[in-house]
Amino acid sequence: LLLGPIAAVGGQAANPNLNRLVAAERAFSRMSEAKGAREAFLFHLADDAIVFRQRPVPGRKSYQDMTASSAVLLTWAPEYADVSAGGDIGYTTGPYVVRDRARPGEPAAHGHYVSVWERQSNREWRVSLDAGVRHPQSGPAPESVATLPADCKRWRGPRADRDAVRAALLKEES
Repeated sequence: LLLGPIAAVGGQAANPNLNRLVAAERAFSRMSEAKGAREAFLFHLADDAIVFRQRPVPGRKSYQDMTASSAVLLTWAPEYADVSAGGDIGYTTGPYVVRDRARPGEPAAHGHYVSVWERQSNREWRVSLDAGVRHPQSGPAPESVATLPADCKRWRGPRADRDAVRAALLKEES
């Protein structure tokens, strides 16, 4: 069930950054359904994104190396989302389903994903980190997106050096 961004975000319906993030996540899933996961990920991943396979790997290269097959149908929906006080970083998480396009009624895999998003200099949201876990059964599709209450205190201190953190993560796992 896809609800409009304002109606869908509990607790912070008036937060435009959160609404844009949830809208970007839903557009990402719709593109995956319409054009395939490879094209959707290549469009929505940040240039320096990391995706978790069996270990963290550079995201864009991972999808560039993937065949453009559209036999797999990957869809998902955000169940929880939030953005930083500065509105430049956020996350989404929720269930995903993998299906074979030839047999869409029979899910091949289920799981949950978490995506960390960064707002780019052009104000567009792009995924900087994406990870997922599989589990044996699917749960109900989310009807809305939960988030922290608008009056929740958020970190306003200095940001970590993201380039150093990414480099250390990739080095540690290589």
